[in-house]
Amino acid sequence: MRILFLQKHAGSGGSKASLATTLEICRSAPEVQVELLVGEEGPLTARARELEVPLHFGHIPEWRKPAQRFFMRRHLGAILRSLRGREFDWVVSNEMWWAPQAAWIARGLGARSAAILRDGIATARKAASYRLGALDRLLCVSASLAEPLRDAPGISAGLRVVHNAVRPPAPDEGASRRVAEALASSPHIHAWIAVIGTVGDRKNQIAALETLAALNERSGTPWGMLLVGRLEQGYGAQLEAATERLGMQGAVRVLGELPTVRPVLEVAACALLTSRREGMPRSVIEALRLGKPAFSTRVEGVDEIFGDERPRFVAAPGAPSELAQLMLSTLEAIASDGRFFAELRRRTDERFSDEAHLAALRAALE
Repeated sequence: MRILFLQKHAGSGGSKASLATTLEICRSAPEVQVELLVGEEGPLTARARELEVPLHFGHIPEWRKPAQRFFMRRHLGAILRSLRGREFDWVVSNEMWWAPQAAWIARGLGARSAAILRDGIATARKAASYRLGALDRLLCVSASLAEPLRDAPGISAGLRVVHNAVRPPAPDEGASRRVAEALASSPHIHAWIAVIGTVGDRKNQIAALETLAALNERSGTPWGMLLVGRLEQGYGAQLEAATERLGMQGAVRVLGELPTVRPVLEVAACALLTSRREGMPRSVIEALRLGKPAFSTRVEGVDEIFGDERPRFVAAPGAPSELAQLMLSTLEAIASDGRFFAELRRRTDERFSDEAHLAALRAALE
């Protein structure tokens, strides 16, 4: 099986990290050959070179911008000419945004087309806008992403669920030093919560701050929060205002981007996600794979992660006091008898393993 993955941007972020992992897993499988078509240089292309994945570059216009869409045939035609002589079974867009381009390139190459849906923004309306029905497969990273699309015209037959492979984060000495410095500046904090992901409106870290304030009020002991991720422009002022409003000055440390989140999770009592939408929450899985409890508001993917244990780890959005109480109760239960948490971790290790991901990907693209 020969797969050409398509990804316009090559920077950091969850979707690119997931693709890099997929490329590595596929490189270890002799029956699967992968190549990467990308619009720019970045960490993703650097990793692809380390893996000796063949790279192709081209201008990939954005479908949502009419001016760029007008010239799509010209730019994609140039890409097709650069791929002349290459044979592929599949052209797979790494995100919904490049799905029309993947379908167009696949037709030109005589291949089949697919797109990976990684986010709850992939609604039936978006499916029509991005012509997802023109693709042979839609690979959803969670069943909750697939469910709203089952009744969309021309889509249901091609839907498949392919969970991401999520590995325990690797250690890094530089990241460990930065985390140690942050902890040393707040010796009064009793326990830390790790909140991981781009710091901005979609991940909704202000809701995490509200939960932190409720946790401090209910527990009577000082809890702190470690925020890890790129800070979106304009969100820093909102975060600072919320910190002051909630009286959490000195309890929040913004670490920015780190090469790995392992040191943060190792020192934290638990992880917390208060995102507005997800596909399959990577930070929750990473925490569980390192043996740390992870809590979340109700969002796509959590049903598959927690299963019957969801009431212990998931609360409704917009209810910080209830979420704080749930966290305290579950952490106490784990300390008392952690067998249910050990079983949850075992299932997580199995479901999001390299082997499970490769098997699901191969089955979806047969």
